[in-house]
Amino acid sequence: MDYIAPFQTYHVPNYHIILNTIPKFREGTVVNFDVNSVDDCLLRHLGHEEERIKNKEKNLRNPFIWFRWGFQEILSIPIYFLGWFGIFNSRTIERITNNIIFKLFSGIIALVIFISSIVTIIQGKEATIEYLHHFIGK
Repeated sequence: MDYIAPFQTYHVPNYHIILNTIPKFREGTVVNFDVNSVDDCLLRHLGHEEERIKNKEKNLRNPFIWFRWGFQEILSIPIYFLGWFGIFNSRTIERITNNIIFKLFSGIIALVIFISSIVTIIQGKEATIEYLHHFIGK
């Protein structure tokens, strides 16, 4: 936050209110404005964390998201191997696996495999094998 100390004329941009207020408690120089500002910051942070928890709980109940996460993990195995051998560092691996293109690619693959498994269940094994022979050209 932008901070102007009480009864002072200086202005501090990007002031870390929580980190700078804790020592004031020990020194006994804390003012009500600082305490109220810290309280507001912590309440906002708690609200933000509660929203994140609600979103994560929704994701835990959704099997399609599990399916997508599973395929992201399966597709990231070669990337993790490259990291284990020292070719990629952990930061590069994190950037690759959190990339929107990687997530989109894994989501498309998960959707295609999900649809193909539904088709296999509906058509049966024999029709699927016949289709694959026809598709491959045998």
